[in-house]
Amino acid sequence: GFSSYTSFLPQENMGMVILTNMDSTSLPFVIAYSLYDKMLGLKKVNWIQRIKKEDKNEKKESMDKKKKLAKDRKKGTRLSHPIQEYTGEFENPGYGIVTVKQIGKNLVMSYNLRTIQAGHYHYDTFLLKERREDVGRTAAFGMDLQGKINSLSIAFDPTIKEIKFNKIG
Repeated sequence: GFSSYTSFLPQENMGMVILTNMDSTSLPFVIAYSLYDKMLGLKKVNWIQRIKKEDKNEKKESMDKKKKLAKDRKKGTRLSHPIQEYTGEFENPGYGIVTVKQIGKNLVMSYNLRTIQAGHYHYDTFLLKERREDVGRTAAFGMDLQGKINSLSIAFDPTIKEIKFNKIG
């Protein structure tokens, strides 16, 4: 894989782009923060140790989320509709369009160049996976009064309320 990190300090007339031939690595941050510290004459910080600690905390939080999801899951539930009825385009005026397609027994969501796998969790709720990682988030489909799928709610960020997308196609 490949990753990049771009940052700017406009007040200091500084910026940098870090490119690595590794995906899912903290190396670009370590390099950027260390260089900024040096260029600004700041006290040296062990960014490797600090980021490792943050990564460890994030992994623990992720494991806690997975345990909570497993505990909260209602076993033995089924989708209320055939899976193909969950497909289509869903739009939010502020966030744009999410396209949902069926691949086998699962759904795949496309949003802003992101591909998100969605497997059945319970009822009309799906567990999201991105880049082979269980992201610990869910997406839920809603219905109108006639029972047709008409919306998709996704919590892209666990710190904010889920965002509702209305079906357009």
